[in-house]
Amino acid sequence: MHEFIFRLRLAFRFFFPKKPCAIIGKNVHIDYRANIYNHSDDPQRIRIGEGSSIDGILMVWKKKGEITVGTNSYIGLGSRVWSAKKIVIGDNVQIAHNVNIFDNNIHSIDPAIRSREFSTHYGNPDSDLKEQGIIIGNNVWIGTNAIILKGLSIGENAIVGAGTIVTKDIPPNCIVVGNPVRIIKKN
Repeated sequence: MHEFIFRLRLAFRFFFPKKPCAIIGKNVHIDYRANIYNHSDDPQRIRIGEGSSIDGILMVWKKKGEITVGTNSYIGLGSRVWSAKKIVIGDNVQIAHNVNIFDNNIHSIDPAIRSREFSTHYGNPDSDLKEQGIIIGNNVWIGTNAIILKGLSIGENAIVGAGTIVTKDIPPNCIVVGNPVRIIKKN
């Protein structure tokens, strides 16, 4: 069944081509279950480095947002990387399944603005998403079901344990777990 759906999507793209939604390097694998949503007209706002593999969802808002995935990195099935500012994922990064990475609040905290967000679908100019960028260093491993929130950086060679909620910067060469996040080991 999955193979049939994959072939149907390819046929649809052949007969109804559209503009590219991302800049994709050589030897990149994009799984048939993956989705790349670039709600803008600029394919430069999503860039995937050479040799990377995308099984999850990448999404940038209509008026803002940028995602850069380095070389030889992996984004697991069910993972979401949603940007309204800027998310940089380094080289050789392993992001397991069902990880959420958001550089914004996703919705306004003002109920009047929030009710209008649904009618404009990812492009409300008066949304107050409180965007702050995220930087994930090289050789980072993020375990399944982790949540990475806005405005922080994860240092090179760090490991984020499964189910961890990251709300502050993580230094390089550390293993972190929990909610609130705590360092359990330094490499």
